[in-house]
Amino acid sequence: MSDEINYGPATIKDLDKLVALQEKLARAHEDIDKFYSLQANFQKQVKTFFTEQLASKNSMFYLAQSGGKIVGYIFCMYKEWIPIFKYRKHATILDIYVEPDYRRRGVAKRLFVESKRFAKRISADFLVLDVDVSNTAAINLYTKNGLKPLMTKMIMRVE
Repeated sequence: MSDEINYGPATIKDLDKLVALQEKLARAHEDIDKFYSLQANFQKQVKTFFTEQLASKNSMFYLAQSGGKIVGYIFCMYKEWIPIFKYRKHATILDIYVEPDYRRRGVAKRLFVESKRFAKRISADFLVLDVDVSNTAAINLYTKNGLKPLMTKMIMRVE
């Protein structure tokens, strides 16, 4: 494992590797709760969605790489809330993932810094994300970097 970690924006050339990392992230969520169950054609849908987002100026993928391998990434998008709120524009972190061997080395923190830069670049009012309540390491990272809990999402399967 190389010690040097380089950071930079993703391109369409990174698509297949991003899809593979997204699958690792999604499978980890799937292990947490059935709410996160994946569809059979998951990879195809992610590839289509990521292709669109890589071409969008309202999205950002940023990579951490070591030894030519992508070891982490963050994916953010511009979104707007309903027009009743004064502060509507926000950057949403949809994904942040770091390979297990590279955790606790500041990679997620560095990727998070890029999400703040993206939020400023798109003139967002806020930076938002959803995090599973059981992911205390992520919650601690986000809290230490200025995010605060705002709402609790509650779910129930309708059968």
